[in-house]
Amino acid sequence: MSVLQRKIFKVINEKVSKEYMLHPGQIPMLFLIQKHPGISQREIAKIMDVEPGTVAVMLKRMEKSGLVYRQEDSKDRRISRVFLTSKAQEILNSVRVIVRDIETSLMEALTQEEQKQLDELLSKIRNKIDEQFVANEPRKESGDGC
Repeated sequence: MSVLQRKIFKVINEKVSKEYMLHPGQIPMLFLIQKHPGISQREIAKIMDVEPGTVAVMLKRMEKSGLVYRQEDSKDRRISRVFLTSKAQEILNSVRVIVRDIETSLMEALTQEEQKQLDELLSKIRNKIDEQFVANEPRKESGDGC
């Protein structure tokens, strides 16, 4: 599964990075910020399991590219909240189309029955991940649902 995951990510990244000049780690970060508008840098680092300094560098680069902007937290000035720009929203919409097209193309290698079996098998794996790993993650105390 990891080989397949890396290959698919590589194909997606090559298409997206060429067209939109994005670095590999920026795509998942943009989707994370889209899912959690106003997320803090510290929360991004924790969720993505990267160093806060790495997040700061990536956000600075994305700010310069006009993809994100930061706002000071209204209750705690030490915290910067991160939001997507309309440019980033448009790029993510295009990325979704690219991913859907790649997925469709890959599924053409399978018969309808194989596609159904694959869907059932992947569903079992997703459920196992949810049971074994996601359910055991500590809940975040921030009220933003992260």
